[in-house]
Amino acid sequence: MTPTDATAWLFAGLDDWRAVAADEPGLLVVFFTYLLRVGDIPIDRITDFAAQLGEDAKEAAVTTAQQLRQEGIEQGISQGINQGQVQILVAMLETRFGELDSDIRVRIERATPDQVADWSTRFARGASSVAEIFD
Repeated sequence: MTPTDATAWLFAGLDDWRAVAADEPGLLVVFFTYLLRVGDIPIDRITDFAAQLGEDAKEAAVTTAQQLRQEGIEQGISQGINQGQVQILVAMLETRFGELDSDIRVRIERATPDQVADWSTRFARGASSVAEIFD
């Protein structure tokens, strides 16, 4: 279904959605969250649709979109920090021990932030080999 088709589908059921907005406004938040997470409908089309349901529904759509955007920003920042920590660990290890074998690189790249922190601590405390850090 294209965004245009989905928008047409939403507006075709406008009276039903108005009933949902009146009777179960909490369901709209769930619905808007679903549309924004998995749908291809632009945010402005969703908020236009929500405005047709009333001011409370429009506010719910806008608030949901803002919350999801903020979650995405926070997730991106967290991923960026984690990637930076991985790159620093790899650089430190290669400086001290030479080029890492591919198994160790993959292990570091797939590690949790806690694992990377633990390995970095072992390195900083003077591990004398790669094996001492990862065993």
